[in-house]
Amino acid sequence: MFRALCVGLLVAAPALAESKDEFVLRRTLESLQGNWGVTNMAVAGMPASPDSLRGMGYRFEEDRMIQTQQPEESARLNIDVSGPIPKVDFTDRHGVNMVGIMQRVGDRVFICLVEAGNEPPTSFVSSTDNKAVLIELSRPRP
Repeated sequence: MFRALCVGLLVAAPALAESKDEFVLRRTLESLQGNWGVTNMAVAGMPASPDSLRGMGYRFEEDRMIQTQQPEESARLNIDVSGPIPKVDFTDRHGVNMVGIMQRVGDRVFICLVEAGNEPPTSFVSSTDNKAVLIELSRPRP
């Protein structure tokens, strides 16, 4: 019995040592893994046409967001889950940084980004003023 308890504590120790933010980050990343289709997109307040979104999607692998049609185009994610809406910092393969917010609601993910150096968005709105990229992702239907 004592041996089983010791083994159980040894296995559970990493999870018990995890802070609340580390736990939330891990759960957030786990919930994003896999393929997502682009449902809606707007750039500087201009909505993308449905035809331009057809077949567009992203795949999340660990902390990377990869375009499904162009796998060489990927971005590394740094997610800050300390606030009510997670903040995100994207760095693509060319070193371009974008900052913004990201939130999963059911089977949809909303991402609002601006180029680093601009005022980060605080809501999921794309306008000519903030020049934000607003992306809505959803799980593909079988």
